[in-house]
Amino acid sequence: MNKKLKILFSILIISVVCLLTLTFYNTFSLEDTSYKFETSIYNISDNYITNISINTNAELFYKYFDLENCTIEVIDDDGKKLSLNDYITTGSKTILYDKNNTKINTYINIIKGDITKDGTINNSDFEKVGEILVNNTPLDEYQKLSLDINNDNEIHINDLLLLDKNIQDGYKDITIDNDDILLQSNEQIRITAK
Repeated sequence: MNKKLKILFSILIISVVCLLTLTFYNTFSLEDTSYKFETSIYNISDNYITNISINTNAELFYKYFDLENCTIEVIDDDGKKLSLNDYITTGSKTILYDKNNTKINTYINIIKGDITKDGTINNSDFEKVGEILVNNTPLDEYQKLSLDINNDNEIHINDLLLLDKNIQDGYKDITIDNDDILLQSNEQIRITAK
């Protein structure tokens, strides 16, 4: 071969080796260190998954996640894996695993208003929230997120009223004498239901 052809051939070999090396490195890096865990339906932030609708079963929940190089598992408070027909509940956990089945992160699932942790909103939740407000009960962070229905970072009577409007077994119109009421501890107010 002439000298120019040898140089071109050497350059070609070196280029192919570099390209293969870069491809291998990128593929290796992608598979081992990066993953995609997103959803257009739910909000994932600060180890919480929010914007979950009531009566969402695990099958529907899994369906809306975009997973790349990772898997998820949903467990209840006792650590038992939810079946596909079980409801997602406030306080249940979504665990994210990488392709080697190593736990990457744990997220707490939040359903607004589901303080009784049954995946629905009903009169039991309404009564429990009322007790929490009257007794000024200390709450875990995930419980605060569940009860902050109007997303103003406070738990007060307005959240109770909004919860009431969303109760599954019937709408109740709540009337109060004052437009803006914030209860301090030890204060009480009479609420009339129509």
